[in-house]
Amino acid sequence: MVCTERRTFGKGDFRKNVLLFGKYLVEGVLGRGRQGTVYLARHTVLNELRAIKRVSRDNPGALREAELLGSIRHPGVPILYDVETDSKYHYLVMEYLPGETLSARMEQEGFSETEVLSMGVELCRILIMLHTFRQVPVLYLDLQPENVMICGGRLKLLDFGSAMTPEMTARERIRFGTPAFAAPEQKNGGSLDVRTDVYGLGAVLHYMCSGEPPGKGSGGFGKPFQGRQKVRLGDIIRSCLMEQKEDRPESIGKVLGELTVLSAEMKSRNGRSLRIAVCGSRTGIGVTRMCLETAEYAASAGLACVLEETRAGGDLEKMAENGYGPDDSGVYRAGRYRIRPAYGNLVKIQVPDCDMLVADCGDRLDAAAGSGADMHLLLCGTEVWDTERTEEAIRFMSQCRDVSVLFRGAPESWKPVLPEKLINIPYFRLPEGMGKTGKRQRRAVMDELFRRRLENNGKTLPALRTGIVREGLLWRLIGR
Repeated sequence: MVCTERRTFGKGDFRKNVLLFGKYLVEGVLGRGRQGTVYLARHTVLNELRAIKRVSRDNPGALREAELLGSIRHPGVPILYDVETDSKYHYLVMEYLPGETLSARMEQEGFSETEVLSMGVELCRILIMLHTFRQVPVLYLDLQPENVMICGGRLKLLDFGSAMTPEMTARERIRFGTPAFAAPEQKNGGSLDVRTDVYGLGAVLHYMCSGEPPGKGSGGFGKPFQGRQKVRLGDIIRSCLMEQKEDRPESIGKVLGELTVLSAEMKSRNGRSLRIAVCGSRTGIGVTRMCLETAEYAASAGLACVLEETRAGGDLEKMAENGYGPDDSGVYRAGRYRIRPAYGNLVKIQVPDCDMLVADCGDRLDAAAGSGADMHLLLCGTEVWDTERTEEAIRFMSQCRDVSVLFRGAPESWKPVLPEKLINIPYFRLPEGMGKTGKRQRRAVMDELFRRRLENNGKTLPALRTGIVREGLLWRLIGR
């Protein structure tokens, strides 16, 4: 059980540097819940971090949770290393997994539809394991954004304090669960079964799409799934959230099948990712900055974007190392997009699912030209000493399809002087400055870049075949 945000010590908490059971040195508080407090501690012999959950001995769920975790070996569930007890509490010693919860991600950036589908599929598989690894299904019963963590690009299900079999729920007087995400039968004392977790799954997916639990806000349900969110995804979630459990899908496996089909259809329809290669006429022209702005632009339109470095040791790799660690495929998350460093020719890493792939080619024009990109952005300078290199760069890149030239810092009255055969290549003035005016002007350039691409290509983007429409200052994918 984990949380990357450490909290302050409170009344009744252990203090920092307290040694527990002769080997766990307390370093902080990771979180508090209705069932107990979770501490961050270091194993003094192994020098490894652990998450230690302290639960009152009066709580019968503590040992039940320990027994359950001790019997599970699954990548989506934290490892239980040890259980200790004193006169007042039970202590569950678990692996510490740095990452972020779904609620933390939602507060920062939200989720693209691609992420909702892929994470929904992964969460289904964890729940199916829980429902089937014993002869009698184990119900999780507390699906909510704080209990699902993104760790290294994979999901982890946390806090099994409410988990029990259907027979055990019939004997329990108190039923735990987070009210905003709990199924109706958890609130009204009805019988519980796997369809109770189906409701919880739907509630979490609803939150990932709208930022709110089901039933909150005007309209209750439908509004978040109009426009950008797929109607079919909304239908799947709606079926999970039916008031009567008899009207919901009969199992998590049924939901998994529907999400898998929808994900496959979306990939088949969209084709491969839209690939954009960004390069410059010289070093220091601002290629990496342009890549980051393109990724932010894509994220603001609800697109899943991956930045790809073409040369090892670049700025993107350094930026990625300051964030969370890489996922299983070697891809880092940095803010609202992901970064795929250059690992060299001997390392083959599959490109993750995304709507847009932006390659940082630096001043390597040959790398940009040979990237097979759908769209090429060439950054050039406007100073006198830039003239020769600018002309050479434009002449070289003119062999590529869909090339746009961006002149960095060009004033409004400035016009490029180029040979006649190069004047038909579209160019843009890229304002300097990151104040409100500069950002607005640079965003207008991005709008124009995408508008021209749509017009020049019959309004068909390789990865965005459903079309794109303008809403105020934003581009929005039709049907997304």
